[in-house]
Amino acid sequence: MDDALNHDLEVFDTALRTLDSALESQPALHGALFKDTGEWRKLLTFKLLPQLAGKDVLVAAVAGGTNTGKSTVFNLLAGAELSPVRATAAATCRPLLVGNQHRFDQGVAGNLVPGLQARFQAHDTDPIDRSAAPDTLFMKACEGLPDHMVLLDVPDVDSIDLINWDVAENIQAVCDVLIAVLTGEKYQDEQVIAYFRQAADSGRVILPLMNKANDAQDFEVARAQLEDFCQSVGIEERTFFVVPHDFTLMESCDHRIASLSDTEPLRAYLEQMDVVDTKDRVYRDTLKHFTGHTEEFVARLDDFAKSFDGVSKLFEHRAEAVAQSYDPEPGAQVGKLLHNHIKARRGAVSRTVGKVGAAAVDGVSYVGRSLGEMVRSRLTLTSAKKPPTADELRSYHARELSIRTRDFIRDCVELAEHLDQPARDMVAKRFEALEVTEVVAAVEAATLVDDNISDAFRAHAEKTLDEWWNDNKMRRLFLVQLDAMLMLAPTAVALPLAVYSGGVGVPEVVAATSPLAGEFFSRVLEHQFADKWVDLMAPWHKEQQARFERALHEHILEAALVPLAEGRAALDSEAAETLRRIHTQCLTVS
Repeated sequence: MDDALNHDLEVFDTALRTLDSALESQPALHGALFKDTGEWRKLLTFKLLPQLAGKDVLVAAVAGGTNTGKSTVFNLLAGAELSPVRATAAATCRPLLVGNQHRFDQGVAGNLVPGLQARFQAHDTDPIDRSAAPDTLFMKACEGLPDHMVLLDVPDVDSIDLINWDVAENIQAVCDVLIAVLTGEKYQDEQVIAYFRQAADSGRVILPLMNKANDAQDFEVARAQLEDFCQSVGIEERTFFVVPHDFTLMESCDHRIASLSDTEPLRAYLEQMDVVDTKDRVYRDTLKHFTGHTEEFVARLDDFAKSFDGVSKLFEHRAEAVAQSYDPEPGAQVGKLLHNHIKARRGAVSRTVGKVGAAAVDGVSYVGRSLGEMVRSRLTLTSAKKPPTADELRSYHARELSIRTRDFIRDCVELAEHLDQPARDMVAKRFEALEVTEVVAAVEAATLVDDNISDAFRAHAEKTLDEWWNDNKMRRLFLVQLDAMLMLAPTAVALPLAVYSGGVGVPEVVAATSPLAGEFFSRVLEHQFADKWVDLMAPWHKEQQARFERALHEHILEAALVPLAEGRAALDSEAAETLRRIHTQCLTVS
């Protein structure tokens, strides 16, 4: 089971690095997704993956705050002055690991603590040399130590140098046992408490040690302080140790660190620990801690993916609403389309006359136009207006599209500012950066194409007119006869049409005297074909609105929502799916 788990964790680590790299171009998403993952990623790198060369060596680290005397305690445990002792704060800035010759050779070869760069300690001052790389691990042989244990001296966990914090957290992940070196001034320090609480939560064995302690009344004060520390950190199994305030301790390094819990002194206590059982327990607790925190990470994967879908749909719905508010008005092309359907149903005589009439439309006399204007004015009681030309109609719709597009962009900018993070940082600036004038021109050009009659609408119109033609014999005869009359004298039809239709269609009669003759037939059909007109024109309206909606997508949404699309692709990638799958397997094991 362990071999399979180790393989799965290696795959998990590879997938995590792949996802990390894929999101480097999306800093907002990367920052939000990988927020607070540093701890469990260190546990994966320094504990779960390497397992410290198997389960045969116990790693005990001496850690604590500034000026607590960690290096002194470390040297007392090792029985020799191996770590430099300085009176200044934050002296140790690079970790030092000591072990017998076998462990030293293993460590220098890089097989003991993978993830850190092992180097031989050539000078006593190496651990306090800030020029060394932060991931440097100095090594030194110490023949007095047993084969199954190594000791680590750790930089201050509350150092003023932030790099030291990172190094201390790496060692926390590496070790099995943490010897928490405390003083009366530091045992309740906020950063010290946080460091050891994190270690306890991740399964490390913590052995509190009060250094520079007052030995009055059998270390009464020190005992109380150690109890308070354990309470704050959450340590249940409490085994305390103490070093009295004695400036002569380092003269020989042979002072035994006494226990306050009726156990062997600290060095003997460490040597007697069951290495296999301790490391297995730490490993299992680490895996449980790791799995609990990766659950939050996987949940963020799913939450962000769902959130991005919702954001995309929100903007898409806004684009759809804007497109549906646009009311495209059929121009000459649609009128001619319907007119041609009528012409196809004429008799032989009407077709002959129709050809003549169609050819004569452009030559309608000025008198005919004036008569038509007069008839329309009297019958509709409104000022006569000429039908719009194709250019006028296009200009009108260009203005309508411009207004709607600009409003849509403003709406998107405002909406983006109110999104939750990280979506807001990913798209808000992209909407603001749109070149509005250029975008509006592009949307207009994409929407107002010259040929706006699709084959689908032609087929729909043909089918609908066939059905109507076959079901309405009387109105069908009227349209055929009216069509034949219009071919001879379009303006003469205005007055009888007004009587027949109650004024409906009269303005359109006049339109028939212009080159937009087809428009007249569409208006007549609007009256005669009223029960089917909405159904007939609905597909055309939808097509024009869909064309506008596609233009909004192409020139606005696709440009501004690129980060969401790329982020969504990463959250659905093979690497992300691998993380989800192996996390589920870890849940089962832990």
